[in-house]
Amino acid sequence: MFFEKKEKKRNLTINITPLIDVIFLLLIFFMVSSTFVEQPGIELSLPKAKTSSIKRAEETIITIDKDGSIYFNADKIKSTQLYNKLAELQLKKNKKQLVMQADENVAYKTVVFVMDTARELGFTDILALTTKVEKNSE
Repeated sequence: MFFEKKEKKRNLTINITPLIDVIFLLLIFFMVSSTFVEQPGIELSLPKAKTSSIKRAEETIITIDKDGSIYFNADKIKSTQLYNKLAELQLKKNKKQLVMQADENVAYKTVVFVMDTARELGFTDILALTTKVEKNSE
């Protein structure tokens, strides 16, 4: 008697569950480790400059919008409050650098007022934010 071996059909599948786990872990890692710089919701049209350079700004930002309103980070302040806010900042962080962004249509005297107030308090390095002019290929 011949006994025939019944061949069991193996169902070969690739288990992708570990792969999905690794992908989700990588996604979570990159989401948590990345940094986002949040700009306040103030509408500005920054002036253009050919010689601008890219720097990471983690400092306090003074913003002047096209109406001449002054913002300390994202909080709107009066021009009379600027001296006190900058003095508090100087006491807390003891930094000599200040980042300023002003709309290209703002009155020049407002920009000079902010810079003069900052220099009076000892800020020696005032960075003015601009947008870089794209070079046209001719």
